[in-house]
Parts: sequence; structure tokens; C-alpha cells
Amino acid sequence: MFVTSLDSRRKKTLQAIVEAYVETASPVSSQTIVRKLHWRISPATVRNIMAELSEQEFVWQPHISAGRIPTDKGYRYYIDSLLEPEQLSFQERELIENQYPAKREAFDELLTEILGILSNFSGYTALALSSFGKDKLYIEKLSCILEYPEFHNTEKLQPILKTFERREPLLKIMKEDLSTDGVKVHIGKENPYRDIQECSLVVSSFKIKNKNMGALGIIGPRRMSYPKVISTVEYMAHTFNERFSDFDF
Repeated sequence: MFVTSLDSRRKKTLQAIVEAYVETASPVSSQTIVRKLHWRISPATVRNIMAELSEQEFVWQPHISAGRIPTDKGYRYYIDSLLEPEQLSFQERELIENQYPAKREAFDELLTEILGILSNFSGYTALALSSFGKDKLYIEKLSCILEYPEFHNTEKLQPILKTFERREPLLKIMKEDLSTDGVKVHIGKENPYRDIQECSLVVSSFKIKNKNMGALGIIGPRRMSYPKVISTVEYMAHTFNERFSDFDF
């Protein structure tokens, strides 16, 4: 399992690396960490801390003169132990609620509208699973995946696009998440399907008549703004539960 005994400096350094890399998509240098944390220690000392994090496989170095990039293990530790929940503001919640559609006769139409809101609000490709009779996967704003520099490389992008076409791998992951409440985060190689191991997937189930009968989710690069994405997916699912938990088919 993951190392949980990081000291304060290593925790703060890892958190700063994750947050800086999410923002810039560039390896994070020791100078960046010193500036970000306002530490009165030398970049050389920070480089030693970063080397320790590399040895523990929380970060990695693309080449010898580069800064550090979070690994899947680093992202997981950040989410489980360091992430500070970013609560949506009153204005953001109000914006979501004002856009949320009224009840529709066609459930397909309702989910499509909800995914449009989720994608527009988050900036990522949005997913939904409907688990009534035959499972069905909905995908909205596939083009969002093309906007991130990680996927400008066609060798990385093509397997992801093929997975969107097949749908079955994404459907299986979301289906497995129906057994538990709350938000689930699948990071990189935690995904069982190789073709989407450059991605992270954030999923939250929704209820119909007090049963988990579907899920909303976001898929994007591992370099994802997890505090905001997790809060957004959670709130969208919560709003669905409040408005449509008695939906009749």
C-alpha cells in the first residue's frame, strides 16, 4: 500500500508539485517550490526533498536536468491525504442549479442536458451511465480531451478515442462504481484498461427510488484539478438525487 509517513516538508513539497504541475503541465523545479511555499531554504535543500520523493515513487524526473512530475502514486497520496476540498461557491452552485433541466419525458434527453452542464462547467469530457435494463453510456463534449497538451501526441490520443468508440471499458468501470456511494477516482494505471491509462476518471453515482441506478463522471488527463472536479461531480450527482430520485419510466 502507499507510504503514509511522509514528514511535513515532503507532504508540502508533494502537494506543491502536484498543484504546480496541474497548472502548468511542465516539470516542477525546486525554484518553483521555494517560490510557491515561500520557504527560507535553498533550492538545493528542496532538491534533496524531491529526490526522496522520487525514491519513494511519488514523483519522477523526465530527464536529469528537469524538474519533477507526479506519478499515479503521488496523485493518489495527494487525493487521499493532502487534498483540501474546494467547496463550490454560492454563485457556482446557483449557476449549476439554474441550468439544471426540468424533468423530461425522455431520460436520454435529461442525461444529455446534464452532461452538457457538467462538461461546460468543468472543461472536461463528461460521462453518464444509465443502468436501467440494458446499461447505456453517454458521452458529451468529446472534443474537450483534445484541448490538453498531454493528448496532442497522436500515439497517446488514438487509444483513448478508440475506447470512446468502444464504450465498453468505460461502461464497466462506471458500473463497478455503482456498488458504493460517494465519489470514486481512478488515476492512470489504476484503470484496468491500458488504452485509458493516460487518463483519470472521477465518478459519482445517482439514485432513482433510493437505488444507485446510474452515475455521472468526468474523464480527462491525470493532470486534473482534482479539488474542483471532485466537488463538481459530487454536487451534480447530489442535485440529480434531489430533483429526479422519483423519476418514473
